[in-house]
Amino acid sequence: MTTKTNIVPFPVSKAGRYQRVGAGVYQDGRTGRYYWRPHEHGRRTYRKLDAKTIRLAEIEASKLKVDLALSKKGLAVSPLTRLKTVAEIAALYLKEGCPGRKGSTRAGDELAREQARVATLVLSPIARRTAASVTHEDCREYRKWRLARIKQRPGQPPRGDRQVDKELVTLSNIFRHAVRNSRQTGIRINPIGQDRERFRDPKLVRHCRDAQPANGDELHNIARFFLSSSRSEVFGWLSLVQAMTGRRINEVLKLRRDAKTKDEPGYVQGRFLWFKPSQTSKGVFPYAEIHSALAHVLEAMAAWWQKRYPDAKQSPWYFPSPKDPSKPVGEASLTHALVRAVKAMELPKDTHRTSHGFRSYYVNVLRSQGKPDAEIALKIGQKTAGKLIVEVYGEVLPYKLSWLPATVDPAWKTWLEGRPAPAPVYEQLDLFRR
Repeated sequence: MTTKTNIVPFPVSKAGRYQRVGAGVYQDGRTGRYYWRPHEHGRRTYRKLDAKTIRLAEIEASKLKVDLALSKKGLAVSPLTRLKTVAEIAALYLKEGCPGRKGSTRAGDELAREQARVATLVLSPIARRTAASVTHEDCREYRKWRLARIKQRPGQPPRGDRQVDKELVTLSNIFRHAVRNSRQTGIRINPIGQDRERFRDPKLVRHCRDAQPANGDELHNIARFFLSSSRSEVFGWLSLVQAMTGRRINEVLKLRRDAKTKDEPGYVQGRFLWFKPSQTSKGVFPYAEIHSALAHVLEAMAAWWQKRYPDAKQSPWYFPSPKDPSKPVGEASLTHALVRAVKAMELPKDTHRTSHGFRSYYVNVLRSQGKPDAEIALKIGQKTAGKLIVEVYGEVLPYKLSWLPATVDPAWKTWLEGRPAPAPVYEQLDLFRR
């Protein structure tokens, strides 16, 4: 029984297995596949073509010939160069420490998470593809492969889409690094850098404004919960300072009490507390203005710090780790502590509080005071002219927010040691007047 194929058998010529069938195109007499025969190092070689017809094979061979001519002038990548696979450029990315978007170095938990995502990508079928041939369709295939390895809940939406999106961002980072080292990798473009599909349902995305305290009372109740135990006190101060400065958690944790100049995070100069902004925050305010509520927090925190660490050499940090004061407390520790606080305070079941929610709270306090979004963006270290303030951080509230509680005592009151507590008049002040 014979089977029909779309490839017409081609008789093997006396001269050999391959025979010329078109301009620069040769056909394998056994398989019917088409080949291009360029000269490499003075010898004729074979390069398999993807075309299925003689006409398409001629067009493909013509393009490769043009690319070969341009490569000799440095205007294109030589088609004779062996194409690197995704796994190979991923290995280069790992070897150089998984550099960030602008070449910045990663460290700690951020580096570990990126390395774990690279390890997952290398195990997938996409890792065996040549880097230049990866398309958005491969991203959809990767999603199917990845979700098949994540346990799904019956009757529930697919789990793992958020993780898939993160891993594809890592894949894009790998390509970006390969483009940055194009002489070594031969890759000139990031094939998934534009218009990549996001698989997580936008309706399920929880913005940081959904994780902020509802009002000043809740903010201080959270801080008071932490301050009630010596093992969690540092989280109380950390929550208050982040909510009153709006800075990213990694910037707040770098504050040092031994800072001597404004180039060192933690230095206080008049009404300004200086931070070390991230590389993406150039051109924005590198400081937070010390308004009345923040001044009381810093004053009470200094009293706490002197009591807990009477020897200045014990810890140089604003927020020392309870286990090892010579190091700052970890970001993940605050996340877990907030989960405990929400449960202990018996807040509604769907309540979710994060450190980035405190940053959002700062934004909305200023919004409720009538500050323009563009100015707020600069204060929290963004160069978006207020775009992210509207889309992610800000919301329109029917009431005015404050850093001070309305019906309970300030969380720091017990540490003021006889000093006067903040008066309600502070809520009426223009706290950012120069």
